[in-house]
Amino acid sequence: MATKYLSYKEREVIKDSIKGVERALANPDTAQAIRRKDRMMRTYQNEKKVLETKSPPPIADETDRHQVAEQLARGEQAMIAGNPTLGVDPMPTRHQMWETPAGAIGQNTNWQQYWKSHFVDNDGTVRKSNDGYGEIFRWKDRRARFFAEREADDPDVRNIEIIRPDKRDNSSLPDYRSRSWAPGGNMSHEEWNLATGHQPTALEAAVVAAEATASVPGPEKIYAGLTPDAHPRRCTGTSKTTKRQCNNMAEPDSNYCGYHEEKEDGA
Repeated sequence: MATKYLSYKEREVIKDSIKGVERALANPDTAQAIRRKDRMMRTYQNEKKVLETKSPPPIADETDRHQVAEQLARGEQAMIAGNPTLGVDPMPTRHQMWETPAGAIGQNTNWQQYWKSHFVDNDGTVRKSNDGYGEIFRWKDRRARFFAEREADDPDVRNIEIIRPDKRDNSSLPDYRSRSWAPGGNMSHEEWNLATGHQPTALEAAVVAAEATASVPGPEKIYAGLTPDAHPRRCTGTSKTTKRQCNNMAEPDSNYCGYHEEKEDGA
């Protein structure tokens, strides 16, 4: 299954065909010259039915508009971010697609296949689509409804490429270790307790306190234990031809590499 609704251009083609039949029937001379009128009428009726069922329904009211807007936002967030811990790739960036490093094409193919067969429900949970009506197709149909007035002039209203990020800033990516597709799965400890009325146990409180104070050590702490002697030394010998320092790795407890150490000993 693909999108439920036809694109603007597809609908216009059908409309032109219907109008052509109606013009022919309205002219007595043309109508009399039609040989297979029954066949033409079957096609005419089928096209009218397709146009009626395959056209995106207009937004009913502000409540309907708000609901479609929320569905679009949820779908875009899920498709762009992905969830690598569950094997769901994030949407490859435009930079990746332009540079096409190893793995970029396969990642984009996997991304498309996944979101053509999975969708985000109203609770924000990703589910398998049994009829093949995945989130990409749902997104296209919702955009056709939400931007109905722009569809005639904007060919990219239903183009999924418009949500592809230019680049991915790792600092702004979600924490996939704690991210969950389950309702409430991304709440903080405080939000979960408030929403459910849960009273944390002493052990839970201790864990939360430890997580709040934990931090990744900065470079000054990581390298604090290193002394100058801990860094590899370079040979200080000099080449007789180039008069440049050798710069090879020095032997342990020596300022020279094996070659220059022998020269020094020979001297």
